[in-house]
Amino acid sequence: PRSTPKPSSAASDVYKRQVNDIYYDEDNQVLLLSLGSGGVLVYNWDGLSLYPNFSAHIVSSHAYSARIFDNKYIIIATKYGVEIYNYENI
Repeated sequence: PRSTPKPSSAASDVYKRQVNDIYYDEDNQVLLLSLGSGGVLVYNWDGLSLYPNFSAHIVSSHAYSARIFDNKYIIIATKYGVEIYNYENI
């Protein structure tokens, strides 16, 4: 039988949205999903577990991609330019 992975309950609506980019920061063990008009979902993930832990939802302009900079900022490339969020406050 074929099994379907269970989505994280905190972000179950991610499957209704377009994922534009997936980025994993190994140093911080953070997974970022850029969801276009859905902003960015932030997960804590050790890189081994099958189920990352939902951490935050950043509501931004149309998010194309996101990266962590200097271990304290999340930089999001959006339809309208760049948005920077303090990672330490998330």
